[in-house]
Amino acid sequence: MRHALILLSISATSLFLMSATPLQSQTEDAQSIRMNQVGYFPNGPKRAIFSSIHKSDTQKHFRLIDATGKKEVFRGILTKPEYWKSADEWAAIADFSQFTQAGLYVIEVQGGVLSAPFQIHNHIYEYALNASVRTFYYQRASISLDAKHAGPFSRKAGHLNKSIPYHKDLGKAQNARTASPGGWYDAGDFGKYIVNAGVTTSLLLMTHERFGSIFPDGSLNLPESGNGTSDLLDEIRYELEWFKTMQDADGGVFFKVTPLKFAGKVMPADDPSLQHMIGKSTSSTLNFAAVMAYAARLYGDVDQSFAQQCLQQAEAAWQWALKNTSIRYTQGTKSSNYKDVQTGGYGDQHFEDEFLWAKTALFLATKDSKYSISIDDLPEKYSAPTWAQVSALALYSIILNEESFAKKVSEKAKVMVQQASVKILKEVMAHPYRINQMNYIWGSNIVPLNAILTLSFANHIEAHPVYLTTSVELMDYTFGKNPTGYSFVTGFGTKSPLHPHHRIMMADGIEPPIPGFLVGGPNRGRQDANSLKRYGGYPSQAPAKSYRDHTASYASNEVAINWNASLVIALSFLEHQRALSIHEPK
Repeated sequence: MRHALILLSISATSLFLMSATPLQSQTEDAQSIRMNQVGYFPNGPKRAIFSSIHKSDTQKHFRLIDATGKKEVFRGILTKPEYWKSADEWAAIADFSQFTQAGLYVIEVQGGVLSAPFQIHNHIYEYALNASVRTFYYQRASISLDAKHAGPFSRKAGHLNKSIPYHKDLGKAQNARTASPGGWYDAGDFGKYIVNAGVTTSLLLMTHERFGSIFPDGSLNLPESGNGTSDLLDEIRYELEWFKTMQDADGGVFFKVTPLKFAGKVMPADDPSLQHMIGKSTSSTLNFAAVMAYAARLYGDVDQSFAQQCLQQAEAAWQWALKNTSIRYTQGTKSSNYKDVQTGGYGDQHFEDEFLWAKTALFLATKDSKYSISIDDLPEKYSAPTWAQVSALALYSIILNEESFAKKVSEKAKVMVQQASVKILKEVMAHPYRINQMNYIWGSNIVPLNAILTLSFANHIEAHPVYLTTSVELMDYTFGKNPTGYSFVTGFGTKSPLHPHHRIMMADGIEPPIPGFLVGGPNRGRQDANSLKRYGGYPSQAPAKSYRDHTASYASNEVAINWNASLVIALSFLEHQRALSIHEPK
């Protein structure tokens, strides 16, 4: 019943959750089988993990059972168990990649331990992808969400922000006010932050540039559906219209719109806190310049006037950044400018990566030589994109548009991505859980997704089946093949988060969460341990299991737009490739 309620919110997209009733009620033992709870591609890799805290507990044989006919369809032998310190457990692999028949199945390990049911199907991620994109609609500020588009999660408008004060430390005239409506709430709070919105919006624009055909007009049931424009571009534009309100008259860009302290657990329309325009920095200005230049290029064929305005604002931001190369935003301490502000800081101390990103985007939008990229501009090493490190976004744009750059520049960008991909492949092959190396910091769930993003660009440079099959297997982690036994996407899988740290979902009175949100995941820092004490704390101190499905667990169970953007572009790559033959690497 919970799943049925969840999927009402998808409305015209006609999504459904591919799950079913187990052959028998699960016991705690069944949780030791970790697999992709949504399912597997027929011709892709199919592995599950049988885990135990004791090496001797691992059995030798497993079998695949047809969940409808209750008959055995495949039998195999578990691999030799390996110990994984971060999870404090032994893990053995059940590999059934050779089995390709579509259907509904369960895994049984010798001794009678059953998994939850899962699908083998060629359209495994179609519904999860649409839901993950629609989360941005549910994060919209300043407008009401009606039942036609939001289903049971409809709500009244909040944070209209037609007239909000500037923070006193901005030095504006006394009683000066501004308007900054629209945009997406950043995470579980009601703040809107240019820096985190920058990497988010760029990843979504890149999704359109690479895989835009997946989201035609009308595919996502948005208020703008039917206007002749891609629904993904429609959703991104809602954020871009807010971006435009964040630029000051001198070209610099304000850092965020938030109250001075986080709001309580209320719906947007009931939030009594006063939002402010806060901060102005080099990082927020360069994020703005990069995104608006990117938008100018992609919206040129959709709305020339809008695209031209985006470019003008991007260039004005760039000019401000050239004159203000190291303006940092700091808050909440005696030495900071914004001592009374306690909302998200998104502090960044180095801006070389933002300058490269913005310069690359402006060059592609204008082809003006003053923005040209030299090989010396490129970073020394590759880092997957995060809000604090965005140089990879420049490398990706260079690779996608290599004909616009000097050959030595594009070749270096490609080599960096290829070398990073080789490292990922080696890590996955050596890991007991078949994932890349994870440090389990805040938002750890984007690590395998960023690995998929990296591999997708290696595949763009030179297609090879191993990039695709490894990406498919890395996605298994997100949907349940991990030591917690959770599918980390709300509404998808037989055990997914029910209590995300998200003010709207905490206050809306609806039992199931909005589907499609990726939670942050295991966090060895456990920064919310004190607030969780009254609720029993974390179930484990092991880094890979430091996750708690509780609203108080902001360190492991919050959602954020940048994490969902990583999920969107990774799923889009798999969805785009699903029509191709997926073969298991030898």
